[in-house]
Amino acid sequence: MNYAEMSDFEINKAVAVALGGVATTDYKGLAIYDMGESQPIVVSQCMRSKGDFLPCNSWADAGPIIEKENISLTCHQSRDEWAAIFNRHCMSANQNPLRAAMECFLMKKERENAA
Repeated sequence: MNYAEMSDFEINKAVAVALGGVATTDYKGLAIYDMGESQPIVVSQCMRSKGDFLPCNSWADAGPIIEKENISLTCHQSRDEWAAIFNRHCMSANQNPLRAAMECFLMKKERENAA
């Protein structure tokens, strides 16, 4: 899948699904995911509201994923972008380090599901 062509909203929704969320509602720019026993999470297209899940724009949401999945972030100052790398197999580059990391996470999950 070409994640570079997707919006942050689409990437955020894909991350929620990759984490096991099941979409229950998609209404007026909100996507609500049932995460099982935990609280539902809301992915929105607008500014962060309390409880929103926005891993492309929030270290609080992306940080645990980056740490758990062993994703490395490297800044390439000459190109003004960040590279997210997992085990030399999944790599993504973006000016937003969180977006790069979430693209890398989705690539990793894609590889795992293909195997």
